[in-house]
Amino acid sequence: MNQFEFNRRFLLKGFAGLAGAAMAGHVPGLSAAEATELKYWASGVAKVGAKDFSAMAAQAGVELAVTTKSARADESIQKMVVGDGNKLFDALTDNGGGMEDALASQKAIVPID
Repeated sequence: MNQFEFNRRFLLKGFAGLAGAAMAGHVPGLSAAEATELKYWASGVAKVGAKDFSAMAAQAGVELAVTTKSARADESIQKMVVGDGNKLFDALTDNGGGMEDALASQKAIVPID
């Protein structure tokens, strides 16, 4: 075996392992569940505790990076379906009015526990 075959084989095995881990849904460090903060897009009226999310963050043991969004469903749908909402946020609050159905039908959101 020459050096070229070894490098090529090594590289292919590495890619196969990475692809397998990605398909299984677990690449260490890339999961939102492993993140040190949860990026949360919430309407201005969504509060837990006194005036912010600090009690919720303390109980969960994860920092919450909360961004306020308007209560307009069309803004949320636009951001999550066409825009970069899935790259910016790990979770969002609903606005009511069937927004979840529209987002789910476009596979822009999934339920979480």
